[in-house]
Amino acid sequence: MPDVTLDARLREDLRLDGDDADEFLQAFSHEFKVDLSRLKFTDHFAVESGINPLTLLLHVVFEKRKKSIRVSDLVVAAEAGYLSSEDKV
Repeated sequence: MPDVTLDARLREDLRLDGDDADEFLQAFSHEFKVDLSRLKFTDHFAVESGINPLTLLLHVVFEKRKKSIRVSDLVVAAEAGYLSSEDKV
């Protein structure tokens, strides 16, 4: 299991993606009362659609283009009350 630090990225370092990332963010939102309506999930995570060679190829090609969400972003979101795709690089 990777170390969870403030700089850890959810998808790249902690391996949260697809349905797991969605479940985690929903639980995070509920626990800390964070509005996720400004977060475009597909900008950050893959959407699981079963085993399909084309989907796997697209995932590999576009994975590098996804914006990272760090643990520190979650801390800021908990304080601000929202998580947005707008300020992620």
